[in-house]
Amino acid sequence: MGKPRFKPARVCSNPRDFARTSRPIWADPCPLTATEAAWSIFQHRAARAVLEELRSAGETIADLAGLLGEDPAWLQRKLHGQTPADLGDVMAWALHYGIHILPVFDKSAELRPE
Repeated sequence: MGKPRFKPARVCSNPRDFARTSRPIWADPCPLTATEAAWSIFQHRAARAVLEELRSAGETIADLAGLLGEDPAWLQRKLHGQTPADLGDVMAWALHYGIHILPVFDKSAELRPE
């Protein structure tokens, strides 16, 4: 299977809000498929938690990339929604920072940009 070709940040009305704002305004209409939008919302919430952990620890994306053995520019693109993060990426973040960075959803509607 090839790599997905979508930008998760497009789920946001202002793509710069991806992982930087706790409650971004979702794009309306959303240019992503339903699956891409759900993936993007999940990634947004996980990336936001990671960025908060980095800030509170006084660390940088480059610091985390070094610990994970990942290219800093590529990790930054994932955390800012310029490229999709896969489940392995999110699990690596959770193993490093703790399970609390994994998003919790109470209902499926939370996975839709509404």
